[in-house]
Amino acid sequence: MPPPKNLPGFYFDPEKNRYFPVKGPIAGSKRPLSSSSSSSDPSSSSRDAPDQKNEVQLTRWKKRIKGSELLLSREIHGGLIFSNKTRCSFRQEYQKVQASRPMVWNYQSTTNVADAAIEQLDGIVQTPSGSRETKLLTTGNMMGAISLFGIGNVLAGIGNVLVDFCYGDEAFIRPIWSPSRNQKAIYDSAIWSTWCTSYPSFTSNISCIRKLGYQFSNSVNASSSYQHALVTTLGSGESGGSLNVLNLSEPLDFRIRACPVETRTSEIACFDRTIWAADCYAYGPQAAVGTNVGSALVNLETAAVSWLNRSKSDVLSLRYVPSGNVVLCGHRNGAIISVDIRQKQSELSAEPSARRPNPHRTAPLLRNDRRSVKRRVQMNGKLNSSSVVYMPSAVCSLVSLQSDEQYFLGSSMDGSIKLFDRRLLQRGAVQSYEGHVNSHTHLQLAVNPSETLLLSGGEDCVVRIWSVKTSELIFAENVANSIFTRVCWPESGEGSCKPEQSELHEDRPFELSHSWGAWLGSRKGLFYMHGT
Repeated sequence: MPPPKNLPGFYFDPEKNRYFPVKGPIAGSKRPLSSSSSSSDPSSSSRDAPDQKNEVQLTRWKKRIKGSELLLSREIHGGLIFSNKTRCSFRQEYQKVQASRPMVWNYQSTTNVADAAIEQLDGIVQTPSGSRETKLLTTGNMMGAISLFGIGNVLAGIGNVLVDFCYGDEAFIRPIWSPSRNQKAIYDSAIWSTWCTSYPSFTSNISCIRKLGYQFSNSVNASSSYQHALVTTLGSGESGGSLNVLNLSEPLDFRIRACPVETRTSEIACFDRTIWAADCYAYGPQAAVGTNVGSALVNLETAAVSWLNRSKSDVLSLRYVPSGNVVLCGHRNGAIISVDIRQKQSELSAEPSARRPNPHRTAPLLRNDRRSVKRRVQMNGKLNSSSVVYMPSAVCSLVSLQSDEQYFLGSSMDGSIKLFDRRLLQRGAVQSYEGHVNSHTHLQLAVNPSETLLLSGGEDCVVRIWSVKTSELIFAENVANSIFTRVCWPESGEGSCKPEQSELHEDRPFELSHSWGAWLGSRKGLFYMHGT
């Protein structure tokens, strides 16, 4: 059979045995200088293709619906919005509009403060009028120091005392990104009244900070849900990682420049291994840690350790599902293992180095990443192929959705972000989120409280926001020329919400002061992103 003829403007598909028209260049995209140069460097064209695709997707979303049209549609149709022959809720579309036009602030003199961990907690601070509850932003860095930032107008009464402590500058925060040059930042927001104290004492890097919902028996005040935090250290050549509890139930005095970390923390367990990740069960004294030899459960009251699985591949990310019955473990080799903790585990002492030898079973894992390399994970116990899925590279972040614990998000170091269903792991990912850039960095994912938006920083210094439901790329901009390795989207949704407005938020959720807010951390400092 003779080869097909070359027709101008068409290409031949041998599988379908027909010609298809060649699509022209995308409007607004940069055309190649010559046909010879484009054909001589096919790798460059393949690299530019995803960027052009994401650029078009972002432009298409911004042109889809305007704010005025959104409000008009709400008045006509109520809570339902009809856009491009699709039906969606006004609340979800409004959140997308806010996410597409955020403001970003930078906290001055916070270099190398929040490059390892960020978590927003509830705590008690000492003010001239007495002890009051407020929001506390807890950050950890690569040098083993923990910093506590007091957030909110509850601290305004001690502002004059703390001007010198706050790095000697009243303009502690400055806007660095705005969707419009003519739009000015709001200076009456509670994020402007922020103070900091630090606890520099850990001997190795901070690897994780997680809020504890469980109330310990020695808590002074049980009115707040999160007055303790789980803090883990990575470990160094001299010693392994450690598991600690940070106590915030006692009033915090920001007039003290720095205090020894021992006054606020208590060590629960010390490992002779590297601790990469940790998470805690919201309704019990139980935590899970990911190490370089597998994942383990730790009882925070008795310090008892039991291993979930043993692996020759490091557990770089780890997350509980909301029910607390399953722990998701993301490995360096790309495996994501769903471990049911209700199964019998091997009991160990608080020092895992003194463990007894246990029989191991090597089980083959399901291969669904289109690669022919056979990969195996050494597990302690039985392994079902339906509980394992693979990503193309090392898994650096996992997020379990609260609305439906069967779904979770995973990010790998090749830039892939995927949505999985635990019931259908053998079929691979349910959905993919395009545009993310990563090659070797431990970048973190974050979702908003309503679980409609997904946020992450990239190695190209671009902050991206996707729609969780549709995987649309809503926002992609270089806002600070910095790689944001840590992100935190507070559960309340408003990192800067004033205490006296909490009741108003339920009735008027679309006010500017009640928009979403997320914290971003990098080596260049602490940043705050706020929807408009």
